[in-house]
Amino acid sequence: MIDFETFLSRTLSRKEIVSFAEEVDATPERLSELLALLDHPNRQLAWHAAWALEKLFEKYPEHFQQNILNHLSDKIINTNNESIRRLLLNIISFANLPDDLPIALINSCFEWILFVKTPIAVKVASIYYLQRVCQRELELMTELKLCVQLLLENDSSPAICSVARKII
Repeated sequence: MIDFETFLSRTLSRKEIVSFAEEVDATPERLSELLALLDHPNRQLAWHAAWALEKLFEKYPEHFQQNILNHLSDKIINTNNESIRRLLLNIISFANLPDDLPIALINSCFEWILFVKTPIAVKVASIYYLQRVCQRELELMTELKLCVQLLLENDSSPAICSVARKII
């Protein structure tokens, strides 16, 4: 059986991460072990764990029950690692929305969109997540459009312009 910590500590290619995700699919009882590695002090290892979770979700979303998605929502809010935040936002953005929307995550996403120092990839992932939320909570769409318009005034990167066209 593969040692997750040892494997994720080294430099990995996309192909290796996808293969690792297949390994986790074959032993879903070890998913909690992978989730725990999101908090590992080795930033590369933690980032690889998030990357593996993203690839696992892409192929096997059935492994991500609501309790796991709630856990990921908490990690998104509390992590200091923007790369992990982006990867986990990508998962949450395509997962089924819970009946009780995570208000703290929604508020954080609005803040990340407007905060100047937030990496562009996190801003874009936040916008996509909020766009999904707005499909259910229509009254938030006005606020999202205003945030995106403000963002466009300060950032005209191709990624921001692309997502803005879909929102505005």
